[in-house]
Amino acid sequence: GSSETSIEESVSGSEAVSESTEESSRTSSESSRVAGVTVDNFVGKFYDDIVGSSVYSSVFTFVKKEEFDDTTDVGVVIEQDVEEGETVPQGTQITLIVSKGARFVTLPPIEDNNGNPISVSAYRAYLEEAGLSVVVKQVSNPDYESGTIIELDHEIGSVIDRSAVSSITIFVAQ
Repeated sequence: GSSETSIEESVSGSEAVSESTEESSRTSSESSRVAGVTVDNFVGKFYDDIVGSSVYSSVFTFVKKEEFDDTTDVGVVIEQDVEEGETVPQGTQITLIVSKGARFVTLPPIEDNNGNPISVSAYRAYLEEAGLSVVVKQVSNPDYESGTIIELDHEIGSVIDRSAVSSITIFVAQ
């Protein structure tokens, strides 16, 4: 009758398993009964600030969708899919539409109104704020003072469509 005992053992073993699964499902249903969280207005705030906030990130899950927007700064939330003031369970997923900035960026002149060269850092900052990534390439050109912008890989004054072009190269005299 030694084979019978091993069967009994396995039965009692599986009973113990089912008990623990019941317990874990009981606790998970309790946690979903947690009081709801009121949704704040995220529009007009910087996405990085919202996600970086331990208050928000502990109660909501955020999904980022980026869209071009001429009137909103890069990184600022344009709209949210759960209305402000709604009470939702903790951990609710909220989709935030985030501005990628204007789709069309005009490349500014590399000289100011007085004909003085604009610094590489200022020019680069302007393009980066517009949402373009910038590559600076040093080239030797005796006609230009060191550190002066010679040209770009796109025509100055031309309009860049950021859905097609994401990066601008600035050629700078060494």
